[in-house]
Amino acid sequence: MLKNLSEEIRSCYQHAEDCARKAAEQTDLQLKQDFLELEQSWLFLARGYEFSERLTDFSGETKRQVSKLPKVYRGTHFVGLSSEYHLICRITGESHGGFETLTGARQYAHEEGLQAWDIFHGNLLVERREPE
Repeated sequence: MLKNLSEEIRSCYQHAEDCARKAAEQTDLQLKQDFLELEQSWLFLARGYEFSERLTDFSGETKRQVSKLPKVYRGTHFVGLSSEYHLICRITGESHGGFETLTGARQYAHEEGLQAWDIFHGNLLVERREPE
């Protein structure tokens, strides 16, 4: 794993610059072409590293923003894995979340008089009750 991607990017651009300079100095057309191709390869690698760095920055920022969301949303809608249960009424589509146990979600459904529901644990459907 690269320790400092920005240093790798700078190094690639430096190598590309060196290759461009050497290409300009060449009188042999084949050597000139070889150095120009090397320059393009170094530039391509630098751009790949830059993309990776931006993607890492974006992922880190996304994780920071998700951590600021209310707990019920963090667990059930965005992260995907959660210790909480989430109930959706199959008739109205109304959503209820934040249950600590499957039993708690079922009890709530019965107390509310729901006829049909889905219960999710994170994004995993763990129970479906069809309308009677």
